[in-house]
Amino acid sequence: MTTKEEFRIRAGEDSVLFLPQKRDGDGRYACLWEEKGNGVLSVFDRGRPVEPTPEELCAAGMGLWNLGVRENPLILDCGGKPQRVFCSLREQRVTAVTVEAGKADFVPRNIPLRFETPLMNDPVTIPGETFRLTALRFGAPYGVIFPETAGDCRLFSRGEEIGRLHLFPYGSEIVFAYAQGETLLHLRPVHRDGSTLLRGRDLCAALAAAVAVGKCLPERAARIPLAEGEGRAVCTKDWRVFLTLPVFEDLT
Repeated sequence: MTTKEEFRIRAGEDSVLFLPQKRDGDGRYACLWEEKGNGVLSVFDRGRPVEPTPEELCAAGMGLWNLGVRENPLILDCGGKPQRVFCSLREQRVTAVTVEAGKADFVPRNIPLRFETPLMNDPVTIPGETFRLTALRFGAPYGVIFPETAGDCRLFSRGEEIGRLHLFPYGSEIVFAYAQGETLLHLRPVHRDGSTLLRGRDLCAALAAAVAVGKCLPERAARIPLAEGEGRAVCTKDWRVFLTLPVFEDLT
């Protein structure tokens, strides 16, 4: 049961649990505190320290603001790595948070990919279907597919099969991204763990792939509809992605 010292914040479509101190065997959670006017964020998965996700960074921004740290941008210390966090405010309440989510990598050996050349909107065949796929790494291996129409569900049911293709030696997250113009992306993910929850890194990987194949423009914000609200992302010319997620106090 959540105590008064514990709280949850939803960032995008995910919920982040914040605990007052490290515990063992408690699944995934984060610890957040203020130190000399800055924030300190530590994230644990089954008691072991891990890199924070974009959702955890965004949720920490709202958490710090609610704890009384009112700088903008906020500075988060994540295991010795400083991270700037920008809060969007409405009537002095945080409604969205922007973070630098990471950098896209299209080098095959870094994804890893069983090819020596990048896979950029190239044809791939599975029994009964041929489609075009872009491969990259954004925290995890990703394959991004751009269907011709928003309602094209033929391939979606085969997402897990595509993620296990021989060209990904360790499997891949798959994102179906329908580009409606240059500034709107509709996304449907299929993760290796079977989840179809739309995660922050899915947004980043999809936008980077869309920029790489010319469906979206670098340095220009793209909108991504979510179950509640929308995310926004910008991919720079050197493939860094800045992500904005709506944040909510999770009272469940």
